[in-house]
Amino acid sequence: MCGVVGSAYVDDGPRDIAAVVDAADRQGHRGPDGRAVRESADGRAVFGMNLLAVVSTGVECGPYTDHASGVMLTFNGEVYNYRELAARWSVPLDRATTDAHVILRGYLLHGADFLTQLVGMFALAVHDPRTSQVLLARDRFGEKPLYYQANRDALHFASEIKALAALAPVSPRVPDSFWALETTTGSATLFDGAELLEPGTFLVFDLRTGSGRVTRYWAPESVEHDGADVRAALDTALERTRPSEPFALMLSGGLDSAVLAATMRPDVLVTVGYPGEDRLDETADARLVADSLGIPLVTVLPTAADFAARAEEIVRALDHPVGNASLLSEFMLYERVAEMGLRVVVGGTGPDELLLGYVRHAILLDGPLGDGAAGLESYAPLRDKFKRHSMSRRSAAERYYRLILRGPDVDGSVRRLVHGVFAGAPDVARALSITDLLTAFPPLMLTSDKLSSHFGLERRSPYLDHEFAECCYALPLTRKRTPLLGLKAVLREVAADVGVPRSIWEAVDKRGFASPVPFWLDNELAAWSRTWTGGRNQQHDAGTGGGRYDRARMMAVLMGIWRHQWTSPTDVVKGEQYVAV
Repeated sequence: MCGVVGSAYVDDGPRDIAAVVDAADRQGHRGPDGRAVRESADGRAVFGMNLLAVVSTGVECGPYTDHASGVMLTFNGEVYNYRELAARWSVPLDRATTDAHVILRGYLLHGADFLTQLVGMFALAVHDPRTSQVLLARDRFGEKPLYYQANRDALHFASEIKALAALAPVSPRVPDSFWALETTTGSATLFDGAELLEPGTFLVFDLRTGSGRVTRYWAPESVEHDGADVRAALDTALERTRPSEPFALMLSGGLDSAVLAATMRPDVLVTVGYPGEDRLDETADARLVADSLGIPLVTVLPTAADFAARAEEIVRALDHPVGNASLLSEFMLYERVAEMGLRVVVGGTGPDELLLGYVRHAILLDGPLGDGAAGLESYAPLRDKFKRHSMSRRSAAERYYRLILRGPDVDGSVRRLVHGVFAGAPDVARALSITDLLTAFPPLMLTSDKLSSHFGLERRSPYLDHEFAECCYALPLTRKRTPLLGLKAVLREVAADVGVPRSIWEAVDKRGFASPVPFWLDNELAAWSRTWTGGRNQQHDAGTGGGRYDRARMMAVLMGIWRHQWTSPTDVVKGEQYVAV
């Protein structure tokens, strides 16, 4: 896990190397082991890199240059199959050779086609003086972010928007479409002047013409796979992503992380607890899993005061507001792992999207939950929305569109997106997965990257191995859910096989690391929250809920903090601090 930053120019004018240095410094937390900025031999590009050395220690910080061709690379992430690729591409490996060196060789041999051979998470930039082009690329699921601004004069890019702002003018802007999902979609961001390279795509920018083109090199729906041997694909994914150094695993008390704990055997498990919050406190389940495996368990107990003290730091780390009630839990887990002196943390993201693990999937497939559904009271707003819109008489696409909508879809873009996915998918199961990957999933990826990077940690998500993901995606609905095992049936089978306690793999309540922040903001933090919202709450779809599980006030608070941080006339973003000017 590192950080990338850089500028490439169309004209022959002077290069602002100091700006790239400043940009790299603003995201210095991403690379505590070094920072370097280098100019290309032809003077067309200035790249920077922040280094966190995990796989190989004592190595030189990039950017890396092939001296024969002048091709220069800056890289962020981990390519798990780099040793296999080194053998394939005849790259000699020694203590100083990293996955970045192998990637550089792959580009020299295959151009952009080398991307399809990478297994892992990455964001990278390559400057090729032979073609006067710059290649930007991002991994298949968007685990590593890459923001950019392209115009007729230059291309600028960075791992974080605060860093991009040192290279090019960016300004905060909240489009009306944001409120439909409380997130942007596609390449859009909450900033004029900043685009987000979409997962599974690459951009080629021509320095002779000042023009660029984005090409998609991967999408799960375009890959042919029979999904036959899920267990073998999972075993391969776990073998690839298991760190060789001590690591922590985030244990929520649920199915996905329990399977990882039982198969990867981390050095320590970390979880969060909210005593007195029966619906949200998962410490008993986490303790059950830890004790069954004999692995130490560290429990973090966030409080309302912790959220008030950390909210500004959380938004600063994210660069934008995310109305997710798990933000505090995740932030404090990473904080604790860093305090333990570890550098790698593993999480269980992925199966819910690929194997239909969310309650909204069950509602779409089976209809509204009963009023007395055990342990699922927090999903009452979804149930009530389903009933209110009489969705049983609507198409599957329209029903799911209504279920995921959080606010007014002013321009109808979300409806068009969802209906387009359902129209092109071979079945409803795969339509649900693709819709989630395009809407709710990207902010989860950005949150995990930004919050873990804030503490100089590398976050790994084994379930996002693309070969395992393709296998899951290809499964028929009858393998993703069964009458006996329910949703994520195939993963429940694995859990039973590897010794996860029965009460864990039989449970149907999806909790994750949700926190009581929405409740606190209406109670002990009510006065504090009004300092950020001016007493106002953000408008949401009428009747979407409210009360202890409503996230509207939380989004309003985070939005207020974000606006202050980015629009205050007396402050500018500078590294980890906001410095008066």
